[in-house]
Amino acid sequence: MASSTSENKKATSEGRNRRIWTTVEERALVDSYYLLISNGYKLDNSQYINGYVLELEKNIIKILPNTDLRERPHIESKIKTWRKQWGSIYTALATSAIAWNDTQKMLTIEDEDVWKQICKDRAMGEHAEAAADILENLDKEQCETEFSCSTGDSHANE
Repeated sequence: MASSTSENKKATSEGRNRRIWTTVEERALVDSYYLLISNGYKLDNSQYINGYVLELEKNIIKILPNTDLRERPHIESKIKTWRKQWGSIYTALATSAIAWNDTQKMLTIEDEDVWKQICKDRAMGEHAEAAADILENLDKEQCETEFSCSTGDSHANE
């Protein structure tokens, strides 16, 4: 069963508490998802019927009667976190340099450079530049502009 509320929370820098889910609670959420899908709550376009989070809460309460998990903020926040994590894994698996090891239940990295690029893109947004890259590109652009202007090149502003 779920442990007490104080064991499942930790303080954040803003003084608010953030829920720390136990493995049992996460399992109950996954089981509740499966139950909803089998009862027709998921549509053909991979969307869920309105009110599905409230139904998840009801199912979790049936599984864990003493839980303090609620639709808002707990379940919605957990779903949002899972979607974000799945997006990261899906992006990584879309490359040929990263594969899923089903035996060890983890990603296998075959090309370290591709992994570093994925991490950089994920941390800063796709196609984002690091501060050093921005400065380097500005220096190149400034140098190219100055060179074009000093030689009288008519294509400098194109």
